[in-house]
Amino acid sequence: DNDDDREVWGGGAAPVILQQDIAEETSLQKLIRYWMNERHAPDILPAQEMLLGRLLDHIRKQTDDVQLLRADPDSSEDEHFRIMLVQTEIERVKFVIRSYMRTRLHKIEKYAKHISVTESLHHKLSKGELEHAQK
Repeated sequence: DNDDDREVWGGGAAPVILQQDIAEETSLQKLIRYWMNERHAPDILPAQEMLLGRLLDHIRKQTDDVQLLRADPDSSEDEHFRIMLVQTEIERVKFVIRSYMRTRLHKIEKYAKHISVTESLHHKLSKGELEHAQK
C-alpha cells in the first residue's frame, strides 16, 4: 500500500527527473508534465483520461483514509502531522488536476467550432470534452 502511494505521489527522496527517467515517473509527475505541455501547446493535446482516473481514485482513497485517521482519538501528534502533510499533498494534486482541466476547457471553448467540424481532433478529446465542444 505504501509502495502504491510512492508510485502515485512520488514520495521518497527521488532525484530530479531527467529525460531518460521518464519511464520511472510517478503518476503525479506525469500529470504535471502533461499539464505544462497542455499549457504551452497552441493545439489541444490528447486527453489523459486513464491517468486522471488513477489519480482521482487515489485521491478518493487517500481522503477516506485521512478521514478515518482524523476520527481516531488514539492518533499521536506525529500521526496528526503526517495527516496534515497528506491533506496538503491531496490539495496540491487537486490543484494540478483542476488547472489541467481548465486549460483544456479553455482551448475547447475557444476553438469549439473548429474542433466540432475537424474529425481528426475528436480522438484527442474525452467523450465529455467532445460533447462540450459540440454544444
